[in-house]
Amino acid sequence: MSNLLLLVVCLAAGMMLRRCGRVADNAHLALNALIIHLALPAVTLRTLHGFEFDPEHLMPVLMPWALFAIGAALFWTLGRGLGLTRPQIGALTLVGGLGNTSFVGLPMIEALHGRDGLGLGLLIDQLGSYLALSTIGVVAAAWYTAGTRVTPLQMLRRIATFPPVLALLLALLLRP
Repeated sequence: MSNLLLLVVCLAAGMMLRRCGRVADNAHLALNALIIHLALPAVTLRTLHGFEFDPEHLMPVLMPWALFAIGAALFWTLGRGLGLTRPQIGALTLVGGLGNTSFVGLPMIEALHGRDGLGLGLLIDQLGSYLALSTIGVVAAAWYTAGTRVTPLQMLRRIATFPPVLALLLALLLRP
């Protein structure tokens, strides 16, 4: 419970610093870079290096994919019925079908389940949410906006060079 309280205190402190003008408008860029390029890979390496994998972990890892599929079907059906535009349906599909499992989910898992829950949370985040976002999420965004298409090679390059995914692969390769 103390971890959950710490999350709330940090959120409130950030809001207060922003309101007082003590934090720059683009401060989130530096914090996001720090988390993506340093903190998340470090947690991934530390946690998954000795993680015990179980076939039961497959279902939670597949859940973000299933939620995206259900959300896509739901928002497509509702959007057409309500007369929403293609970009509006696409936005609902992406926002409603994908979750922020790294920035919000991992601290919540640690707060509710302790460090023992982080291993499965990281698997869900990296193999579930991130891969779903980086593949079918990108395809859906391009399709709904009729924007620039991303080739499979470009997707693979982005996935293969994402620091937390590299840390996941390294943690798996270096398992005892």
